[in-house]
Amino acid sequence: MGRYGPVPHVPAGGGTPGGVAGAATASPVPSLPRSGRQGTPFALPDARGAPFALRYGRPHDRADQRGTVADAEFLTVLTTAGSEEAAQHLATTAVAQRLAACAQIDGPVRSVYRWQGKIENDAEWRVLYKTTAARYPELARHIEAVHPYDTPEIIATPITAGSDAYLSWLRTETMG
Repeated sequence: MGRYGPVPHVPAGGGTPGGVAGAATASPVPSLPRSGRQGTPFALPDARGAPFALRYGRPHDRADQRGTVADAEFLTVLTTAGSEEAAQHLATTAVAQRLAACAQIDGPVRSVYRWQGKIENDAEWRVLYKTTAARYPELARHIEAVHPYDTPEIIATPITAGSDAYLSWLRTETMG
């Protein structure tokens, strides 16, 4: 058993029954029930307070409600920073203001992206916050205000399941 559940099994020879070398197979995981029907909008205000819906990563028309995710009380929010010091500052200030219960920093990671017509390739540090949907608008505004980038990455993902004790702690630590 690994820290977060069953450890993936790699068959002898390093492959899978399908023959992909180095690929792991894991025990089947039962699907989790969703709150609400599939396609229910996950509506949160963006950093400027305007409502938007988080959607699956496929092209969509804002008026089209297909492909939205179920409403969630808890979120992970991802951003990146160009230095460990900037990531530490973003994480510490958000947690100190109770905008997030915690923030994990990892890196450096390599980011390849297009910026102002040019392909960039930079080392960055990821900051992953755990927060509530209610605190998200303030957290997004905080990231935009404190972040050294002109256009910081701010991606919110619903937490669809978690331990009751952890989610209770998360709720308590983000009460403003």
